[in-house]
Amino acid sequence: MKKNPIPIMTSNTQPSGEAFGSSTWTSTSEYFYAFNDSLNQNFTSNSSLPQYIGYKFTKSYKVVGYSVTSRNLNNDDLAIAPTEWELQGSNDNSVWETIDKRIGVVWTSKLEEKYYGLKNQQFFTYYRLLVTKNNDFATSIFGINQLKLFREREKLIIHNPNSTNTKHYSLSDNTLIHLPDNTTESIIEHGIEQGRYIQLDVPFTKHKYFNENPVANASGKVFTQDIGVINTLSIKELVENKDFEPLYTWYDTRMTSNTAPSPLVSSASSEYNANYAPFKAFNAIISGETNSWVTSSGVNNGWIQINFNKQIKVNMFSITSGDYSSSVGSEPKDFILYGSNNGTDFDEIITINNQTNWKLGEVRTYLLNQSANYSIFKLQVGSNNGFTYLRIAELKLGYKREVN
Repeated sequence: MKKNPIPIMTSNTQPSGEAFGSSTWTSTSEYFYAFNDSLNQNFTSNSSLPQYIGYKFTKSYKVVGYSVTSRNLNNDDLAIAPTEWELQGSNDNSVWETIDKRIGVVWTSKLEEKYYGLKNQQFFTYYRLLVTKNNDFATSIFGINQLKLFREREKLIIHNPNSTNTKHYSLSDNTLIHLPDNTTESIIEHGIEQGRYIQLDVPFTKHKYFNENPVANASGKVFTQDIGVINTLSIKELVENKDFEPLYTWYDTRMTSNTAPSPLVSSASSEYNANYAPFKAFNAIISGETNSWVTSSGVNNGWIQINFNKQIKVNMFSITSGDYSSSVGSEPKDFILYGSNNGTDFDEIITINNQTNWKLGEVRTYLLNQSANYSIFKLQVGSNNGFTYLRIAELKLGYKREVN
C-alpha cells in the first residue's frame, strides 16, 4: 500500500520539510500550493522553461510512484499544463539524478490527476519535477495544482521494553507481535490469540489448512495446523450472531474564525453582528447565546456554507438548535443541502421540510440516500419556525458506516 509522506503544507516550511522551486508567478502562487491538497490554490512558475517545483524531506525516502494534477485557475489551465518533464532526486540539492521522464503528456480537464509508478530503488531527500515544455501556452511557463510523491508503507516494528528477548517486538498491549522467524518454536514461545496481529521477518513456507470439521463455539473460517503430538495451533475467526452497528465519523472543524484553521473557510448570506459570525456554526461549541450563527435581524432565511478546500465524502449531516431560550422558533424548518467543487455550480444533495418542535440544544441527524463528494457544502434555509431571525448552533458533516 502506497502513502504520500508529504504533509499538507501551510507554508513553504510548515509543518515540516520544505517546498521549493525555481520561480513563482506571484505571491498568490506559492511553492507550497503544490503540496497543500487544495483544489483552489495552484502553483505557476514565472521564468522561462525549464523550470521546476520540488519538496525536501527531513530524511531520505525511496519514492515508488508520483502523481501530477492539472491546474484549476482559469481558461489557460490546460494550455499551461506540463507535457514534458523529468522527476529527479538528490541528496545535496546540487547533483540530480533522473528517476522518470515523460514526453507528450495529454491533458483533457482541470484537476486531472495522472499517476506514474516507478521502479526506483534509490533513497533521496530532495525531489523535484523539472518541466521542459508546456501544452503550447504562449508564455514559456507551467502550472499545476498538486504534486504528490508515494512510498511503500513501512512495517510497524516496536520494541517491547518488558521483554528480555531483543528479537521479540510488540505493542504495549500485545496486540502486535513481531516474530523473528516462522518456526513452530517461535510461535509457541510468543503465542497467538484471537485479536492479535503477527508480523514476521520472513514469509510462511508452510501451507494453511482450512478445517472443514465443526469447531465448538466458533463460526466463520477456522484454520488449524498440527505443530506436534501435544501442541496444536488453532486460529479461530469468531463472529457473533448480532446485527451490524452504525459507526459515525464526523469531520472535525473547530473553527476559531471564518478562515481558521486553514484551509477551512466559512461564509453566510448574512449575520446579526460579528458575535454571530458563520464560523460559530462550526466551532464545536453549542452552549451560550453567542456560539451560534444568526442571520440579520428581520431575516428568517438564508444560507451558510463551509469550504474544506478538498473533497470529502459525506453521507450524513446534523443540525443543532440554539440553547438560548429567548430565540425559540429561530430553528430551520425547510432547507436544502447543496454541494460544490468550485463555489459557483452547486448540486442539490437533499431537501428536508417541516422540521418543527425543536427543543433547546437539540441535535437532529439526517442521512443521505447516497454519498456526496464535494469540497464545499451549503445549507440553504427557506424558512424557520416563525422567529424574527434564523439561528443554527452547530452544522456538522460526517460519514456513517456499519460494522459487526
